[in-house]
Formats: sequence, structure tokens, C-alpha cells
Amino acid sequence: MSGEKFGKADMEADGGTIISGASQEAEDYSKLAVERCIAGNYQEAITLYQQAIVLSKTNVIKARVSTELGWLYYEMGELGEGEAKARNALSLLSQESETGDVLACRGESESLLAHCLWDANNDAGSEAAGRAIECLDQAIDKTEFTEKQQAYLDAAIVHYLVGHTRQAIIFCEKCLQCELDEWQRISCLTVQAGALRIDGKFKEAEEVIRETLERARSYKTILPNLYIELGLTQTATNRLADAQLTFQQALAALDGDPYKERKGHLYGEVCKNLGALCFEMGKYEEAVVQLKECLRYFAQDDYNYWNALLWLGHSYKSTESDDKARDLFKDLLASPHATGNDKGSAQKGLGELYYKSAEYEKAAERFEAALLYEAEDDPNRSNTLLWLGNCYEASSALDKALDCYEGILCSAHALESDKVSARECVLRLPPRPKKSLH
Repeated sequence: MSGEKFGKADMEADGGTIISGASQEAEDYSKLAVERCIAGNYQEAITLYQQAIVLSKTNVIKARVSTELGWLYYEMGELGEGEAKARNALSLLSQESETGDVLACRGESESLLAHCLWDANNDAGSEAAGRAIECLDQAIDKTEFTEKQQAYLDAAIVHYLVGHTRQAIIFCEKCLQCELDEWQRISCLTVQAGALRIDGKFKEAEEVIRETLERARSYKTILPNLYIELGLTQTATNRLADAQLTFQQALAALDGDPYKERKGHLYGEVCKNLGALCFEMGKYEEAVVQLKECLRYFAQDDYNYWNALLWLGHSYKSTESDDKARDLFKDLLASPHATGNDKGSAQKGLGELYYKSAEYEKAAERFEAALLYEAEDDPNRSNTLLWLGNCYEASSALDKALDCYEGILCSAHALESDKVSARECVLRLPPRPKKSLH
């Protein structure tokens, strides 16, 4: 629905109603709020949603509008407000009969709650996501419930959150077969692209992203996300220079967003990806600049902060700033918020620094610690074993060195380059003494 229906819009100084001489239907205010959201006019959208809540004639309508407002707060990074709106909606629905409309609204509210809780309390977020999926499945199964397109989209969104990419793709396909408005279609295509990328279907993902970009050129709020998806897809297919340009487009799109100060986490994500790309391309000084920038946007209880710190440590190591790298790796290992994979990489980084300074025993301890974080089928494990073997060899523990090299040669998961190096190492070492038969 076009906002022109409402006549002249005037923002009052006290933040009250911004529509004069207009409809008194909550749905009309809610639809205009969506238009304001898409245009990036969040404060106007908030006021419109608040007015829609006041005008809502039933608890179900009030809950639906409260959830929509909660999603806006979520997009603005105000997770506490988003959680409060989700819980308010669920409270309003608690005494309602379980019709398709009520179940669909409850499912969307639980999905909002899951998204708001996910990073801070993953267990609570997972539980809310499970309830959302159950409610949405029940709503979709209701034969009298005909407006299923939004329920399909909500189901795709919550499955995507918890990593059920195949289910997310299925629900996106169902949603796209329905009659959708342009914003629903763009939102669905965005989720579909992300799920396809994570599922390893990079060509299909890129086709969907490019279609969505064509549709979404005038939608300021979603462009950064689309560029991020495209950049991640290009990174996954080893087109690093293309990905670098795409992430720079994401930064430009964020700079053009009037509410970019509310999207620090997204800004940090782009800078982190740019920093990692620069590192992989050997542009270590550029990597340091991007990674130091991204640290400004993540709280220290966010695993993204420590992942960026890891990349920064490796970048410092590659620019011969060994003391800085060593300090960052140690800080990461002491953090309760860093992931196991990042801690394993930090241990390996410290091992390489100690090896460089000929402290082979300390280096071996670090490589041994890194192996604890690497599964047997992890292809990176063979490289860690190669470093460890070099440490043992340099400290004259030749049997241990041979164990490492032979372990690489026997592994079905070792990288071929590491097997070549391990074979060369075995050939230059004296053979093991033969065991006596007596």
C-alpha cells in the first residue's frame, strides 16, 4: 500500500502521531511503517508502529504489530527492545485459540525472541527457535490458514538461524511460489542465497544474489547484507580480488545508510572480512588497518572480536611484528569468549613464533596444544604435524619427528603439499634402528 493514501505526513515535536487526516486502521499504519523501514527512516517507522499498536482492535493484531516493531529494533541492534516486544507479543497471544493466524504470529514472535537471544544465550535462543519452528509447522498444516507465504518466510528465517540450511531452502522455494509483495520476495531471496552459500551451492547462490541486487537497488537497508553475501560467495570460490571489491561496496552502502551508527556490528563484520581477505592476498599492512578498525565495532564478549584479533595476530606475524603478534595470541588464549578453532590457530601461531626464534621445545608444546583442537579429518592437522615434526627434528628427538612425518604419510586427510614435505623429511633422517629378534 502506498503512503500517499494518508495525505500529508507531519512529525510532531512530542513524537506523537505523524499522520494527520488519515486512516484509523492499525494495518494502514503498519504498512506505512514498513515503507519507512525500507527507506531507512527508522524513527518515523517506530512512531508509526507505536500508533498502530494503540489502534489495534484485537490482541492478535496488537501482537503482530509488536513483533514487527521488535524486528525493527533487532535490525537497529537494540536487542533488549526487540526481546521485550517479542515477549509482549507472546503474552498477548497466550490466551488465544490456536488458529492458523495465532500460531503463525506466535511462531514469528518466538523467531524474533530466538534472534535477540542467540548470541548472548545460545541455549535460550535455540529453545525459542525450536518453539518457533513447531508453531510455524502447525500453522502451515492448518487447512483453513490461507495466508501461508509469510509463515513460509518466517520458517525459512528461523531454520537459517539454527543452521538448517536444507529446510531453509525448501521453505524459501515454497514461499517464492506464492503471491508476494516486493519486500517479501527480496527478503526471501536473501535468505535463500545465504542458505545456498552455506550449503556449498555457490553458483546458485550467486545467481540468486545478483537477481536480488537488481530488485533491491532502491532498498537502502538490505544492500549491505546482499553485498556481504556476494563477497562471502566470491571468497568461497577463491575470487579474492572480486570479493575485496564487493566488501568495499558493502562499506559504501553502509556509509550511505542514515542509521549506519546503529549498524556497528555489520560494519565490523565487513571490515573483518576485508582484513581476512587482505591477509590471504598477502596484503598484510592493509589487513592490519582493516582488522584494527573492525575491533572498534565488536564487544569483547563477542566471539567475532576474538576472531578478528586472531587474524590481526597472524597479520602482525607476517609483518615481522612478532611481539605484537605474540601478545595478541596469548590474550586470545586467555579469553573465555574465543572459539576452540581460534584458540587452536593461536596456539599454532605461537608455535611458529617460537620456532622462528629457535625455541624448539616451547614451539613443540604449542603445536601439541594446537593438535588438541584439530580433528583427525581436519586437513590443517597435517600442517601442524609437519611443524611439530620439524620442532622434534631440530631438538634431536628424531623418533618423535618420524612419528609425525609418518602420521602425515598415512593420513587419508593430509594435504598433498604436506605429504610431499613429510616424505622429504623422512628421506633426510636416518632410518629407525631395526628391532632385535632376540
